Amino acid sequence: MKKILSPHSRVTIFLGDVVRRLPSQWVWPLSQWVGRLLYVLHGKRRRDVERAYRLLCEKAMLPDAPKRLALSYFEHQLMLMTAAYSMRGQPHSRFEELCEIEGLDAVREVHRSGRGLLVISFHFGTHLLSFVKLEREGFPITTVRPSWMEELKGEKLRRILFIDRETIYVSEGSGLASPVRPIVRALREGKIVGFAPDGDQGGALMEMPLFGGHYPMRRGLFEIIRLSRAPVVYAQGMLRNGKYYIWYSDIMEPPTNGTVEPFCRELQQFLQKRFEGFIREYPASIWWTKPMEIALGLRSLQTSQLWKEKPVLSRAEGLDYGQID
Repeated sequence: MKKILSPHSRVTIFLGDVVRRLPSQWVWPLSQWVGRLLYVLHGKRRRDVERAYRLLCEKAMLPDAPKRLALSYFEHQLMLMTAAYSMRGQPHSRFEELCEIEGLDAVREVHRSGRGLLVISFHFGTHLLSFVKLEREGFPITTVRPSWMEELKGEKLRRILFIDRETIYVSEGSGLASPVRPIVRALREGKIVGFAPDGDQGGALMEMPLFGGHYPMRRGLFEIIRLSRAPVVYAQGMLRNGKYYIWYSDIMEPPTNGTVEPFCRELQQFLQKRFEGFIREYPASIWWTKPMEIALGLRSLQTSQLWKEKPVLSRAEGLDYGQID
């Protein structure tokens, strides 16, 4: 399903510039106004979103009315899609006015120790904002982005997508296989690496159970953990009461020696539980991505572009990483 506001569009960047300059108390009202206007103007998109929410309400047993959720979803779009752009480079006071942040002290502790940290975030809400906040803290952070973004030249476009000279790029054909070693190297150098393991790049995929379906994820996540033994934190950004809510989990430590399989299984179970919880609690912050549509049954494996040239889907329980080049 196409986004209501694409982060790649000139309109979104223009609106992001408006949001950057607005007094904090006007940001949420503007997002609501723009969302309601788009809700009225885009009838087909509105019906698609309502259909998706009907299925989500059924699968997740949500008490909300699908039409009300669809309107709320539209109202959230401006703030969610422009969050990374409008907040990068802003002073701490702006973060205090627009954000509620939970769990950052544990991340600060790891950084003070000089160790690297793997920050996992799913395509939901404003996942990039959890990375932006770490950048604002002065932490050495790099993100993992799809390879096609490397060719993007516009400064504003690169800012909204959190692309800079430290970015590590994922090849379309190899999933996380090609950048695993650069990621591990960055972690060993004491950097914070943030990335979303869900998505449609590469063929080395596994399944995470989600609301009775199967949510595609990249197997390279567990290979990075095995090779780096770096601590892991799950971070997610949502909208709550007209403000950004940025949440960081407790630090999770893989074993320094021996197999990581039990740790990875526990990590997947934790990610599944928390991710499902966030979707239930903040359904208007959902992203209707291909993996989400597949998990909920809106898109089949056979018809999804995600699977046309990538037929092998390994289950996470097997932890079959394959050979890393």
